[in-house]
Amino acid sequence: PVLVSVKVPPGTQPGDVFRFNGQGLPRIEGGGRGMLVAVAKLEVPRKLSSKQRKALEELERALAE
Repeated sequence: PVLVSVKVPPGTQPGDVFRFNGQGLPRIEGGGRGMLVAVAKLEVPRKLSSKQRKALEELERALAE
């Protein structure tokens, strides 16, 4: 398996596409690897602890400023 480390930039939105040239599957005819394409997926937690909820509320206030 090929492992690729990715730093997700701030502001990444669900559905954003990242392309990594030369990190995909090996080409059938040889000559290196293809392109690896990754799509950002967002998971929203269903339950939050009181500490997590407070942190989100603080972030919401900061973003509103």
